[in-house]
Amino acid sequence: AMAAVTTLLAMRTAQMGAGGETASVVLGREKEGSGSSTDNIIVLIRSPFALAALHEAARKAWSMVTPVLENATFGHRVETDSSLRLLLLDWAEEVEHRRDDTRAVWAERVRNSLDSAAVGRQAAGLHQLWELVCRADNVNSAALSLLLTEFAARATTLLRSPDTNVATLAAKA
Repeated sequence: AMAAVTTLLAMRTAQMGAGGETASVVLGREKEGSGSSTDNIIVLIRSPFALAALHEAARKAWSMVTPVLENATFGHRVETDSSLRLLLLDWAEEVEHRRDDTRAVWAERVRNSLDSAAVGRQAAGLHQLWELVCRADNVNSAALSLLLTEFAARATTLLRSPDTNVATLAAKA
């Protein structure tokens, strides 16, 4: 058995109703003799989030005497329960920022498609719009809320087009 650094690669928290909150944490450890390959495990922990559960999982998975947990993003060590909870909050916030960036890219694609002179591309834009609004997270996103109203007005215009090809393709989208 040996002491080695175990890296916290990813985290996700979820509400579990009356049972409280849970987090799934991906732990990784560099494979021996490999410069870049890792062995990974997923650990499910319940609130209140305790570092001991992650230490125990690393010990069992990799026969470690004293696992040292490190944040993959910034490289600092996670040494207390409060630092683990803070890391989970920071991770969730960072994930939401990435989702907002992705939503912004999709919104721009929709805008470009709806602005196109090509009827088929406009229909594709309507379909992309539909895909965006099917997810509650997107509709509730501050980044998209104003754009969705604008896009809905454009969709209505295309659906009411006097050009039957445009209206038909819009309805199919």
